[in-house]
Amino acid sequence: MGIFDSLKNMTNQTVKNNVSNAVSGAVNNAMYKSKTFVFADYPKNADELKKMPELDFSSPLSTAAFAMLVLLEYDESPENTIEMLNVLKGPQPMNGMDIQFLRDRIKGRGYIPRSYFEGSSVNNDYTPNVPYKITVSEYAYTYQSEGCLLYTSPSPRDRQKSRMPSSA
Repeated sequence: MGIFDSLKNMTNQTVKNNVSNAVSGAVNNAMYKSKTFVFADYPKNADELKKMPELDFSSPLSTAAFAMLVLLEYDESPENTIEMLNVLKGPQPMNGMDIQFLRDRIKGRGYIPRSYFEGSSVNNDYTPNVPYKITVSEYAYTYQSEGCLLYTSPSPRDRQKSRMPSSA
C-alpha cells in the first residue's frame, strides 16, 4: 500500500470518527435533561409531604428528587418513609418484596440517601447542606430497562474516598 492509500484510509477513518462523535453528541444533548431541586427541609410523614409546595408529579425528575428526599426519614421511621413512597408511587402501594428490598439496602445505612445531597461527604458523616439540594438527570438510555432509576448527582460512586471506614 502506498503513502497516498494510507493517507486516504486515515482521512476516511477520521471523517467517520468525527461524524460518529458529532451524531452521538447531538443525540446525547437532545436526550439529556438535568434539574437541580432545592428543599428547605424534608418531610417526616405523608401529610407533610403532601403539603410541600414543590410537590408536583409533572416530571420523573421531580418524583426522583422527592423519592431521595423522603428516604432521609428512613432511619427515624421506616413506616413513615414507606407511606411517603406510596404517595409518590401512586395508586398501587409498595408490596412486601419492595419493602424488603428497601430495608435490606437502607436500614442502618442512613448515609446512603444523604450522600446524594449537596455538601455531604465522608468527612462530615454524609450530612448534607441545608437547604437540601439534589441534581437529578436523565440520559438517552435512562428508560431502556423497566424500573431504571434516574441518575442523581453527586452519587456515592462519584466520590473518590470510601463511603464507610474499612472497619464497617
